[in-house]
Amino acid sequence: MGANNYFNKHTGEGRQQGQGRHWRADGQSARAALWQALREMAPIRVNRLYAAARVTDKPGILYLDLLERAGYVWRSPGKPRTCYLVNNTGPLAPVVCNRNGRYQLRDENTGQTVDVPDTIDYWPGEPDGPHSPRHKTWLAMRMLRTFTVGELVMTTELDAPVVEAQVAELHAFHYLREAPASAGQASFMLPFHRNTGPRAPVVSHTLHLLYDHNSKEVVTRDFSATEQAGATGVLNHG
Repeated sequence: MGANNYFNKHTGEGRQQGQGRHWRADGQSARAALWQALREMAPIRVNRLYAAARVTDKPGILYLDLLERAGYVWRSPGKPRTCYLVNNTGPLAPVVCNRNGRYQLRDENTGQTVDVPDTIDYWPGEPDGPHSPRHKTWLAMRMLRTFTVGELVMTTELDAPVVEAQVAELHAFHYLREAPASAGQASFMLPFHRNTGPRAPVVSHTLHLLYDHNSKEVVTRDFSATEQAGATGVLNHG
């Protein structure tokens, strides 16, 4: 049985509104319980989320998958997986619609309907390859330990804006610390506990998260660090 048919058959009293099929269960549905648990408890491990929302059937599990594909939720890779609510639009759980065999989520908080893609490129994906700018910059940081943007540019032979952007990213996530200025240029240090291994950390600007492929750690962005960097010009490289 296809996913669409299973969902329509087992989600209770589905009803037609216009051309769409909407899930409406008596009492608090698994959809509403999951959404409420996410808003109140995220980030939360997936198994604990299911337990909190009393989700034991495939429709509830499918709903979380739809939220992830539509960009409301991100689940960390590996095990145990942790759920992050990255698009908290309000108290009303997005409603599942099935139009011509394709899923949509109607968000009653915003009044918008979101198409759910069949597949997505799950972030963070595979680590950057050895010839990528991110890998080259990370390798130079690990080798130099303390550096300016200009020194990284010389070491990697990359364009300054590319290196500067990566330094700003890692500084915002506290992977880099400010060091005493060198010849009038802002200087940074890679702390020992952040020198986690050869794979470069990867940042999602949409999720405001950093994922460390070496330690498997998920780090939340510190916006105050970015604002301070912009205000004081700490990324000035001459």
